[in-house]
Amino acid sequence: MADGANTIDVERVRHLARLARLKLTDDELRQHAAGLGAILEAFRDIEQVDTSNVTPLPLPRGSASAGREDVAHTPLSHARALANGPDTRDGLFLVPRIFQRSQND
Repeated sequence: MADGANTIDVERVRHLARLARLKLTDDELRQHAAGLGAILEAFRDIEQVDTSNVTPLPLPRGSASAGREDVAHTPLSHARALANGPDTRDGLFLVPRIFQRSQND
């Protein structure tokens, strides 16, 4: 793991956690760094496999699409969709605030 761009250390996990707004303990940071590092190592092992004689497939399951047929259906009415929400106001879903406004907003 000599290439710094391809390693996962505690500082990189701390940076990613901050971007994701996750609060992780030092122990959790170390655990995630080790786990993510192991995943990268597994991918490095896979990269070493010679696939030059393997024919690429357009889809993982062969040539047939595993998806359903694209058929238009009548959508839910606005009122029926809102009826599924725990809290609504003025025709909108109410959800808990996840970002706090700063004094600069």
